[in-house]
Amino acid sequence: MQLFMPNKSLIQSAESLDDLRLRIQLKEAAQILSTAIFNKTEIINDGLYKPYNKNGRFTKWVQSSKYAFLNIVDYCKYLHNEYQYRFNKEHKSFLVIKNCEKYVDIFPEIGYKNYVGCKRCEELMNELDIDIHEAYQIVLSEKWINDIKKPKWTNRNKPRWFNEA
Repeated sequence: MQLFMPNKSLIQSAESLDDLRLRIQLKEAAQILSTAIFNKTEIINDGLYKPYNKNGRFTKWVQSSKYAFLNIVDYCKYLHNEYQYRFNKEHKSFLVIKNCEKYVDIFPEIGYKNYVGCKRCEELMNELDIDIHEAYQIVLSEKWINDIKKPKWTNRNKPRWFNEA
């Protein structure tokens, strides 16, 4: 599981995702948040998803501080707004995400770490001396080029940084 943030702005990150990844990001974010809560409390029900990939890098980052947890909750709100804009309906994972918010106080105030990227992002950051968002732009572009179906952006233009070459 991973969360793509190809822009510094959470709104622009949500807008730049293709339809497929927009849908997936909401579910994966809900799974990551639920798993982070489970890791701190061992609560499985209460409207949360079952824990998945308990030691994943994104789960570890989310549970590292209130700031990280709330950062993903905020990102989810923008993802959901974008989902509603494109498809005129609610994503079922958003109910789980809203339910996760009540657990914010189980996470430490301190210990904020910079947003983590996928392993490929870290390689690109080191190779090209770029930031995490630029690395995600490259990773997403690679994924879109290799997708079986061409990526689609309902009611949006593809991001300017996507190079289809």
